[in-house]
Parts: sequence; structure tokens; C-alpha cells
Amino acid sequence: MGETEGKMFRFVQGKMDESEYVFAFDEFEKEKLLEGSEVIRNLADDHQSDSDDETLQYVARVMPYPFTKGTKYEKKNPK
Repeated sequence: MGETEGKMFRFVQGKMDESEYVFAFDEFEKEKLLEGSEVIRNLADDHQSDSDDETLQYVARVMPYPFTKGTKYEKKNPK
């Protein structure tokens, strides 16, 4: 594996002892992840819904295809 400079962060999907996935990223990537989550929160604020799933469906509809690819809300690729 490559060498890193600076802090590395770890994100685990699900509970730490049950997760199949562990994501590692550096400070720059962490900042971009936080910026992206802010965009999603802002989009979600524009839509009143009764559930998180409904909100995610809305956000997926207004985001470009690459951001929904591989999710349960994936749009068809406009090519």
C-alpha cells in the first residue's frame, strides 16, 4: 500500500464489529465528503416528506446520474 501524509479517517458502514465495508480517506477527501453531504442536506430542505426514504428518492431525482449510480435510487443513464 502507498504511504500517506497527514491524518487518515475511517468510515464504517453499519456497526463496527458487523461491517463488511471500511472506507479510508484523507483530510481532503473528508472535506469533500462533508461538502457533498451539505449539498444533499440543502436539497432535502427544499422537499417536505414523511420519511427519510421519500427524501432520498427526491434528492436522487434532482441529482445527476453519476451520483445515483449503484444505489437503490439509480436513474437510467442518459448517455
